[in-house]
Amino acid sequence: MIVKLYQTISRWSNYRFYSLMLTLGLSTASIVLSTPSYSSFDSESPSWETVMLKASDLNHPLNHLDSESGLAKKVYRLSVPLIIRLTGANEFQTLVLQYCINFLLLAVCYFLAQRILRDNVSASLITTGIAFIYFGRTGYYDIVCTWFDVFAYLFLVLSMYSRNFIVVFLSSFAASWTDERAFIALSIVSLFHWLDNVNIRKVGNYPVQIWTKCNVAVITAGITYLLLRLYLATSAGLRTPSWDFSFVLKKNLTYMQLGTWTFLEGFWIMFFVTIIVTLNRKDYMFTGVILSISILFVTLSSVITDITRSGSYLVPIIFVLASYITRTMNSKDVRLVLLVSCLTSIAFPSFIVCSDWHLSYSIQSSVILELFPHLVDFARNNWF
Repeated sequence: MIVKLYQTISRWSNYRFYSLMLTLGLSTASIVLSTPSYSSFDSESPSWETVMLKASDLNHPLNHLDSESGLAKKVYRLSVPLIIRLTGANEFQTLVLQYCINFLLLAVCYFLAQRILRDNVSASLITTGIAFIYFGRTGYYDIVCTWFDVFAYLFLVLSMYSRNFIVVFLSSFAASWTDERAFIALSIVSLFHWLDNVNIRKVGNYPVQIWTKCNVAVITAGITYLLLRLYLATSAGLRTPSWDFSFVLKKNLTYMQLGTWTFLEGFWIMFFVTIIVTLNRKDYMFTGVILSISILFVTLSSVITDITRSGSYLVPIIFVLASYITRTMNSKDVRLVLLVSCLTSIAFPSFIVCSDWHLSYSIQSSVILELFPHLVDFARNNWF
């Protein structure tokens, strides 16, 4: 059965527009199985008003907002407001653009996975799994909060996909200005480009130098972001509100187990398989780096109320893991790991963990699941 599935995917992938149809199919399935709350869209809501205010004045300090609110933290998140300003888009047009960005994100994920794994089947499995976790579907559901994570995700994936210095620099730079968590995720992008230039077929074959062209672009983007942010803080008086870390940590402890799972969902299986492989190969340096980055994101998420959002910036590490296992495991085992990871992600419900929300609010509703009892009742009363 599994072999037949592989053969079917392989046959379909030979079609000219396979990547387009795969992305369209995954987007449709994601929306239908977990339907966004379109009725909640309100262009006059405080979240949209804040975004449009920043678009009209990028230097606005947002000091009129409650410092405890999430909206006050948008003071340095300038990428999307700048796009709105340059395009002249209104709230609805920005939402349509966000849908297009989510579609493009899945397509780039497929092409990146295809380049890494050199196997259309494995690339399809990774893309399918990603489409059913927060990282791959947020652009379709972020209607109220204006988080715009999907823009940062696309910039990060583009930074990994491209090998052009300017593209990597601009993508990394834009990601940092979309959300501060994307700036931290640049460490994953840098690790990916370093690993992309390393021959790891032999144990311990790691060069000391890390100054590849793409790594320089990522590091330069990060430094430029920090310097420009410091300049804005001093010249325009922009300030990011502080919060009580210890208070949020105590509130988050109840949610962290489930929240941590939602970062990668089924891809945690891929993560731990990779860790086992690195330990068996005695690649302790790589093991330490992967674990350190993961612990960093878990720690970060534990002191921020939107746990799933914060941890989902760890998702680009999937491509780092893919780059490693495809060169240290046989293709049959790689496909099996990706298949199990993909199916697990599909099986787990669409869930967003935030300690400020009731858990029932964190589950996306589904048109099919809501209609199913009515369809059964209709069939029972009219056909049987």
